[in-house]
Amino acid sequence: LRMSRKSVTFDQNTRTERIAVVNVGDEPLTISTRQTTDGITLRTEPEILMPNEEGDIVITYAPSLRPKHDIATVIIVEGCGTARPTERMIKITIKH
Repeated sequence: LRMSRKSVTFDQNTRTERIAVVNVGDEPLTISTRQTTDGITLRTEPEILMPNEEGDIVITYAPSLRPKHDIATVIIVEGCGTARPTERMIKITIKH
């Protein structure tokens, strides 16, 4: 999986960020992640990326409570075969 960028920032006005991706492998990919911070969800469009297909990772931030301070976290994209974790990390910053 090749990502156009590996970080996103949410502020008071931003609720959704997109990262352009392409499946550079030989197998279809179904991408997921474990939730690390309340209110952050991830999905892909399309849901399954075929080999050489372009798409988007869509990251949404909808917290149940507004944070009192800035948050910096990392999510690791799952379903990318044997890619190292550092190649699958997306840094997320949430500005108070």
